[in-house]
Amino acid sequence: MTARQYLMEVIKLKEKIRNLSEDIEALRTKAEGLKAITYDKERVQTSPEDRMPDYAVEIVQICEEMGKTIVSCQRQIQIRQEMIDKLNSPKQREVLRWRYIRDNDGRQYYFSEIADEMGVEDISSVFKLHKRAMENFQKIYKKKI
Repeated sequence: MTARQYLMEVIKLKEKIRNLSEDIEALRTKAEGLKAITYDKERVQTSPEDRMPDYAVEIVQICEEMGKTIVSCQRQIQIRQEMIDKLNSPKQREVLRWRYIRDNDGRQYYFSEIADEMGVEDISSVFKLHKRAMENFQKIYKKKI
């Protein structure tokens, strides 16, 4: 895996976090909708056993596993951020953060958007800065693997 691919994974990790968070919320909503059976009245048996406790346990287990996956994804993003923070140049750190760490509604920022955010009028300067930043990040990445 190249350093660029390694950084590009951040978008996939963030998407996975968003999807899992939505799934957890949907499961919690379903769990809240489960109806408890009251046993203080005469009971008519409609099924061989009450499955609600089993469903509740399954929902809790699934949510716990999803939560662990979210934490793992967040840690992977944090590792990449820490690697970017090791770059000596503040501008190189900034361009890599804009390009790979921050996301714009689930997509990377375009170089033109990064130039605007950094207050740079010439987009080619951002391309050059990004290229140098990636060369330096590659050195850090090679030490990691």
